Amino acid sequence: GETALFNYSKTYKWWEATPYFDSEGKLTHTTYSLGEPVEVKISLEVTPQIDTEEKEVVVTLHPIVEDIIDWVEQPDYPDVKVPNVSKEELTTKLRIKDGDTIAIGGLMKKKEESRITKIPILGSIPLLGYLFRKTDISKSKTELIIFLTVRIISPE
Repeated sequence: GETALFNYSKTYKWWEATPYFDSEGKLTHTTYSLGEPVEVKISLEVTPQIDTEEKEVVVTLHPIVEDIIDWVEQPDYPDVKVPNVSKEELTTKLRIKDGDTIAIGGLMKKKEESRITKIPILGSIPLLGYLFRKTDISKSKTELIIFLTVRIISPE
């Protein structure tokens, strides 16, 4: 009946911009500092309930998958990007016979990233710059599949 938590996390750091204005409302300068660290994780909560008469286990599974899906530019500061975090989770309850293995899927994620490479100076020329730059787009698709084998261990 006790809940077990399996957790893997990673912390990302990013820069935050703070603008300073004079009494007339004009921007005087901007300072950059580390923003609050962003933690993304993959975790799995497992709560078993043993039915010794039927030799089965009722298992409640609660997987959570967090990820940074992209970095969004701040409107006033295009050089500063903040993380955009997605969170996918589900909860399911299963009745599994002793010794059986189950597989659960469904937490799917699609990711698309674009990267621009350009020839310095020439790639920044208005109208003609596109002739001297290239955009690479990479797409990926992932799915979390959980395999769980149940074994009832009798105290001896």
